[in-house]
Amino acid sequence: MEKDKTTALKKGIAYIGALQNGHGYWEDFAVSEVGSSNQWVTGYIGYALLQQNNTSEYLKKAAAWLLANELPGGGWGYNHNTLADADSTANVVRMLANFNEVNGNRELLHRLADFLLSFQDHDTGGFVTYRPDTAQVFARSKWCKSEISVTAMSGLALLGIAGKRYREVLLHIKKFLLKRQLPEGCWDSYWWNGRMYGVSLSVNFLKQTGEDAAAKKGLAWIIGQLDSPLSPFDTALALSALEAAHDRRAGYAEIADTVLLRLLKMQRPDGSWNSGPILKVPNPYENLPPWERTGNIPTRCVEEQHRLFTTATAVGALKRRPLSPSQHPDSQG
Repeated sequence: MEKDKTTALKKGIAYIGALQNGHGYWEDFAVSEVGSSNQWVTGYIGYALLQQNNTSEYLKKAAAWLLANELPGGGWGYNHNTLADADSTANVVRMLANFNEVNGNRELLHRLADFLLSFQDHDTGGFVTYRPDTAQVFARSKWCKSEISVTAMSGLALLGIAGKRYREVLLHIKKFLLKRQLPEGCWDSYWWNGRMYGVSLSVNFLKQTGEDAAAKKGLAWIIGQLDSPLSPFDTALALSALEAAHDRRAGYAEIADTVLLRLLKMQRPDGSWNSGPILKVPNPYENLPPWERTGNIPTRCVEEQHRLFTTATAVGALKRRPLSPSQHPDSQG
């Protein structure tokens, strides 16, 4: 029933709201070298709270803090101790572009979008996480190469800013994602412990830009993963992609109902969803000759200590479509 989804959303939003810092930010994913993320995480969580009931105060505080804490050279990063990166900047721009308190300021949004464009690799059409000219120590590493999820998120951010000025950029993003799609329909991921995050974002972007065939291949891959146990994070991402399809003729609505029920049953009593080591921090010096390695950052996967990123992903996925009455969790045995 719709009441079950509404209750889950209220609990999830209350959990997220209770962990908002008094200054307006959220933080999660503690990394030993730089600390927890607050800028990237706040942009992501803020977007998930858009169009939810009773979230305007959280969003106003988050938007004000983000705008007041833009990095000196422009954009946003993992936190204030790190360089600006495309993914963090895209998450913030996506949130601000869809927030009513900000989206009327076209001059601001165009300035932010133009900065985001500085991360586009003109050879591939994709977006790099860090710009080689600013992250010089990593300039030849994969940290400065085009990446799937970063590119898809950048595309989604630019889609939030209407206007013809980004049409050519979006076309190059589409071409990049289409070229990198694997035969089985998915995409590889560099920053994530698994493929679902990048696939969900790519399907969402391609569907919005009219690439239905590629999006359908991605959805087929996602549906194939549903036969195996999925984490709450991957379950929420799968639901987001299925909801983005908007195609009942393909049977996606019925599959989405089933996935939605799984997600509801995974919610913890405190309103959050369990997480795991989902964020990958790769060694940037891999594949570089020894004389170009200026440090030692071992590859590892990082767990979110507050479960905020996964909970926001679930809340964002649940908001899209009512749960049909026949899909009551208690009626599924």
